[in-house]
Amino acid sequence: MGLSVKSVLAVTVLLPLALLSISVSLLWILSDPQPQSRVPSVNPGMFGVYAVNDRLQRLLADGVGMGPEDLAFDEDGFLYSGYENGQILRIDPVTS
Repeated sequence: MGLSVKSVLAVTVLLPLALLSISVSLLWILSDPQPQSRVPSVNPGMFGVYAVNDRLQRLLADGVGMGPEDLAFDEDGFLYSGYENGQILRIDPVTS
């Protein structure tokens, strides 16, 4: 006496699906989630590492164009800045 396709389908697919549904339903019913309030830390303001940094602003040229699009340093410490109009500026951070 062999097993029919329907009985094999019921055992291999429907039974695990029914057990999973019952398990999820029980977890949902038995769990009692409570809302948790969170008090954010006090905003320290713009101090320390978050302070406004305008040191680079004095090095870059005004009126050259839109930019800088990119910044790069060479081995000697010179700052290269590329602008939208194609101009590249070489800036010495020590003397500027």
